[in-house]
Amino acid sequence: MKKQLLLLFVVLLITVWAKAQILTAYPNEINGLNTIFGQEPSIAQTYNLAGQELEGEQVTVNAPNNFEISVNGNDYSQTIEISVAEDTLVNQPVTLYVRLMAELPVGDYHGIIHHEGGGAILDVQVSGFVEATMPTVILTSITNIDETSAKAIGKVTDDGGTPINKRGVCWNTTGEPQYPNDVHQSCSGTLGEFEVNILYLNPNTTYFVRAYARNSEGIAYSDVMEFTTIQEQTLPSVITSEVTNIGMTSARGGGEVIHDGNANVTDRGICWSTSPNPTIDGDTYSSNGSGTGSYTVDMTNLQPGTTYYVRAYAINGIGIAYGEEKSFTTDPIIYNIEVVYNDGGSVAVEPSMAQENTIISITIEIDEDYELQSLSAYNVNDSTDWVLISENNTFEMPAYDVMVKAIFVHKQGAVGDIETPNPICAGDVLDLTEPDYEYHLLALHKGWQLSAQPDFEEFIEYEIQPLDASFNGWWLRFVVSYFWGNSYSNSVQIIVNNMDGFALIGDNDICTNQESEYFISGIENDSIVWQVSDSTAIVTIEDDHIKVLWATAGQHQILASVTDFLTGCFTQLEMDVTVNTFIDASTLNEIVKKDNYILIYPNPVESYKYQWYKDGNRIEGANYQYYYQARGLDNGSYKVYVSFNEDTEGYLFCGAFSKEIVINGQSPVSLSVYPNPSHIGEIISVVNNDNEKAMLTIYALDGRLLQSQTIVGNQASLSLNLPEGIYVIRLTNSRGSKIEKIVIQ
Repeated sequence: MKKQLLLLFVVLLITVWAKAQILTAYPNEINGLNTIFGQEPSIAQTYNLAGQELEGEQVTVNAPNNFEISVNGNDYSQTIEISVAEDTLVNQPVTLYVRLMAELPVGDYHGIIHHEGGGAILDVQVSGFVEATMPTVILTSITNIDETSAKAIGKVTDDGGTPINKRGVCWNTTGEPQYPNDVHQSCSGTLGEFEVNILYLNPNTTYFVRAYARNSEGIAYSDVMEFTTIQEQTLPSVITSEVTNIGMTSARGGGEVIHDGNANVTDRGICWSTSPNPTIDGDTYSSNGSGTGSYTVDMTNLQPGTTYYVRAYAINGIGIAYGEEKSFTTDPIIYNIEVVYNDGGSVAVEPSMAQENTIISITIEIDEDYELQSLSAYNVNDSTDWVLISENNTFEMPAYDVMVKAIFVHKQGAVGDIETPNPICAGDVLDLTEPDYEYHLLALHKGWQLSAQPDFEEFIEYEIQPLDASFNGWWLRFVVSYFWGNSYSNSVQIIVNNMDGFALIGDNDICTNQESEYFISGIENDSIVWQVSDSTAIVTIEDDHIKVLWATAGQHQILASVTDFLTGCFTQLEMDVTVNTFIDASTLNEIVKKDNYILIYPNPVESYKYQWYKDGNRIEGANYQYYYQARGLDNGSYKVYVSFNEDTEGYLFCGAFSKEIVINGQSPVSLSVYPNPSHIGEIISVVNNDNEKAMLTIYALDGRLLQSQTIVGNQASLSLNLPEGIYVIRLTNSRGSKIEKIVIQ
């Protein structure tokens, strides 16, 4: 009985064991499903899935997040169903494919592939890694190209899955520029577009440019672009043609633009005047087209018998240039002379027709009972336009038709002479005394007369009314009327003192801290009161002039009040003064030399203007902060004139010269710095192979002095506790200076 029970238990145990449901996988742990950021899925790996004694119709396989599976290596998903009917997994294991999905972020990935069905459960461990890549950067364009600068536009299109820590543009003149070894400019930001201003370039030079971007995987570059800076632009060159077709009121001039100064000539023509050196500002001018080449211009509405001065001009983006001056004289006009006379005498004029500037002679015959009262000559079209007749009855023919007029009066009832009255101030009245006259009991009328002409053809009665300045130089006489006619005193001129003839003379364009003197011309018996609108100026008064030391730049004014001692008449003179900013030489930095350059560095004032000199002679076209010669600087003494102010000819004023630097063929100052680039807080080694005492200074790019120390020997250690950025290290010893850039990152 016991044996029967034992046998039955064994049979049952074998039956239970035989029917246990089992899933197995080989391998049961899958590693190394690695891929690259932003690319396709990883390469798939496989494992075999098998089963025993499974029940039901299918096994469900679930992939973890970020992974996907397939039974054929083509159609991937995160869940698949595997049939177990007819013991598929028992008789033939199924091969499964597993991989990481595409375009996952950088990092480690882990998970479990869960298998469940047929009465069994199985987990397979899977892991992988998404690696970062180099960034992708492009250079889209280079714009705003001029003589010394341009603008580059770049774009970081892909950061490679890890942050961008540096991006910008680098450039050189040889090709394939590198960061940071070549000239470069970084800018903030990560992905997206950025702009960089490329500065301090040489005119008419080809440059090669690449954009760069750096992440933890390294530095990536764009394709190389190249561009050429434009030629240096100057004023155009223009010559003045000889004047032709000269008539009384017209002539033809012209010119030729022989060079446009590397900038388009937008206007050209000629200007003319009766004074030398005509310009288009204030004088007559006429244009004819644009560009280079020859051209002609007709001048009209000229005055006959007049000398004119002509210059050609041409305008481009730099300014206006003039050609040499030519002169010509228009043809003169022949004018007529008419004669008028009263009973009591006659007048004869020779010649009766004359050209301008001809000397005219007048012959007068007077009847016995008459006397000549006045002799005059005036414009027949304007009786107020008089010609002066000299004591010998001659005058110079003016530029218009003239009438000569003589007035004779009867001697009966003569009036005595009057004296010329003292000068009066404008607005005062004349103090007069009546002269003696005959037949005063027969006088019908008596009184004073004023006239603008000595012949008194037109006059006004003077009844002690105030006279303004318009009466200055008028004629005065006393008249007595009788039944047979009028008798007159002599005629005298009056002076109405309007305080004319004074002029304020002195510098009206001066520099700060520069003393100038101011005088008043025409001073005789006068007193002066001075005023200066600049309250900070230092003023010294010395009799008839003052000295002013101007302290403040800008527009100021000199005022002078003048009083005549004799008449008490008063006037006020004024002068506008432009005071320009003066450069103090002590504020200028020294000149340093680097390779084929010499420059003032650092220089924080952006509005400075420059002009370089060698051995005391101006270097034409050298008007930048630096001076450069591609073949190397010639030996000699160099200095630069620095100012805020520039005249129309391009010369600087109110400035100062820097200290001189002598280029004499010595070997250049030696300086090397490493490591470069370096890191914040890292100790920097500075090598000075000159092996002599030197001054070491560190500057920010905006010119601020950050650190300085003295070094002795050929090597020194330097701790730069500075933030990330680009800085300038300068070494100065007895042979000169040298500068190097250092990058701290």
